[in-house]
Amino acid sequence: SLLTLDSLPDDASAVIINNPSSDISSDEADKLISYLEEGGNIILDKANEVLNTDFPELAKTLKLHIPDESSRRVGQSVAAASLPKLH
Repeated sequence: SLLTLDSLPDDASAVIINNPSSDISSDEADKLISYLEEGGNIILDKANEVLNTDFPELAKTLKLHIPDESSRRVGQSVAAASLPKLH
């Protein structure tokens, strides 16, 4: 958790923010901003860079983003509903 660190590790090649359940705090945001300003990568940021560089035509119509809370809940519900029954 970012809350338990003074800063992100110097040897971190990227940060993955996977399925956050709540908004990040201002302290966490400051740590992420510092990390990015020092040349770090957040996976979504890097994915957009690759999309724009390697697939510019596709990038004109496709936008990557982190879904809002409502969309995440719908996606989780769909995934849960499609699980097989356990016997």
